[in-house]
Amino acid sequence: MFSSENRVGKLVELRVASPFSEHEMAELIQTHLEVLRGTAVPYAIVVDMRGAQVFPASISERFIGLMGVVNPDLLRSAVLVNESAILGLQAERAIAESGNPNRRAFRDPEALRDWMAEVLSTEELFRLRGFLIEGERALDSC
Repeated sequence: MFSSENRVGKLVELRVASPFSEHEMAELIQTHLEVLRGTAVPYAIVVDMRGAQVFPASISERFIGLMGVVNPDLLRSAVLVNESAILGLQAERAIAESGNPNRRAFRDPEALRDWMAEVLSTEELFRLRGFLIEGERALDSC
């Protein structure tokens, strides 16, 4: 399962949850790039992966490839992962391989918000908080 949206300003919201297939990865790439094309640059991306499990190597590699495509217009990108050490390592590896110092992984939503607040408007920050709360509620309902 995934979603990619731009509801406010330069903030792009991406949510990825398991199960997640190769077919969904292809759809995610297409959808996410369409969303980015409609968003003012530079954009800020928040990725909520708290509902995801470890990805197969093929999907992980495609995430890395997608990151490389969006690097030139990226202001900042924050990835929120769950407590899985392996998922955290996958996210950190993808970030490192993207070669962009404006990307970071987080386990703490508060730390993510603080870091993103440096580049977001008040309206975008308000929406970021809503996005993270929606993700938390979705996890609680499972």
